Amino acid sequence: MQGFKVIAKRLLLALVAVAAFAAMVGANAGGGSEQASAQATSLRLNRVASFRQPTHLAQPPGTSRLLFVVEKAGVVRVLRQGRKLGRPFLDIRRRVRHRGDEQGLLSIAFAPDYAQSRRFYVAFTDNHDDLEVFEFRRAARSATVALGRSGRRVLRIPEHFLTHNGGYLVFGPDGYLYIGPGDGGGVGDPQNNAQNKRTLRGKEPFQMRSGST
Repeated sequence: MQGFKVIAKRLLLALVAVAAFAAMVGANAGGGSEQASAQATSLRLNRVASFRQPTHLAQPPGTSRLLFVVEKAGVVRVLRQGRKLGRPFLDIRRRVRHRGDEQGLLSIAFAPDYAQSRRFYVAFTDNHDDLEVFEFRRAARSATVALGRSGRRVLRIPEHFLTHNGGYLVFGPDGYLYIGPGDGGGVGDPQNNAQNKRTLRGKEPFQMRSGST
């Protein structure tokens, strides 16, 4: 729990820093007028919604109205134009184990052709404490509903500890899905996974083509 609190605080500080930087750039672009400077110093945060142990925030390519928030227990929530929807986008709590501070539903990534393919990927720790990556599809008639039965496993990495799972997913400009698994846990990587070429643990990042088996 403490780990997620630290991550949340760091994320908040990062958002404040980005917003402040953007305001400063806007002020300089406008010739450094007193009005722009006053706007930059009046920056403030507004609460738009609350979530249970959020682990990741993402937005599909080509979309500006929707934000997707990943919750540790195995649920993906939707923010539509700043409002949290009551119905979750995806609920895979039966597949997800989150007893450890660094376990749970960890991230979500949308395929570059998401508007056409409706494919997206999630990383989570399963009921055997292993790290899994699953592909799902969004419903054809709703941008805020995923098809839970469309899920298929594309990767599974056995784990021996409850920590250092990693699990960050992101698509690169080359169209590949990049996956960042942790070293598998234990202080100081006692199994030397990061240096072992025969395991995927601790190999960050590595890639796979979207839609591949």
